[in-house]
Amino acid sequence: MKKRSGQFLVELLVALGILTTGFMAMLGLLSRSIGLSRVVSDDYVATYLASEGIEVAKNILDANTLQEGRAWNAGFASAGVYEVSYDSRELSVPDSGKTLNFDEAQHYSYYAGTPTPFRRKVVVTPVEDVNGKIDEIQINSIIDWSSRGRTAQVNLEAHFFNWQSR
Repeated sequence: MKKRSGQFLVELLVALGILTTGFMAMLGLLSRSIGLSRVVSDDYVATYLASEGIEVAKNILDANTLQEGRAWNAGFASAGVYEVSYDSRELSVPDSGKTLNFDEAQHYSYYAGTPTPFRRKVVVTPVEDVNGKIDEIQINSIIDWSSRGRTAQVNLEAHFFNWQSR
C-alpha cells in the first residue's frame, strides 16, 4: 500500500500538464486566427476598392459616349496615373500618393473621414492599333497598403474599346 500512496498525485500532475499544453495550443491558434482574419479583411476591402476604380473609369467613358460631340476617350487620350474617388466625374487629379479616408456615409474618398492604410491609383494606357488609331484603353486600378507588418498590392486590369467605331 505504501508503494502506491503518491501515484494519484503523479497522475494528477501529468493530466494537468497535458490539459495546460492543450489549452495553450488552442489559445495560440485562436490568436493567429484573429490576426489572419484582419489580413483577409484588408485583402477583401482592397479588391473592392480596386474594382471601384475600374467602375469609375468605365462610368467616365460611358458618360463620354452619351454626350453629344464628345470623343469616347475624352480624358483618356494620353497615358497617366490618377486618383479617383467613388464620385469622380473625370480623370483630372494626378496621383499624389494620398491614402483613402472612410467617412460616416461609409464611402472611401480623399476628402473627409478616418484615414485608412489604402492608396488607390488608376493607370491609364491608351493602346494604338497598327494604324496609330486609339480604339482601346487599358485601365489598371492599383491598391497599395501596409498592415500587420506586411505591404500588399491588388492590381486589377480592364480593357475598354471604342465599340462605336467597329
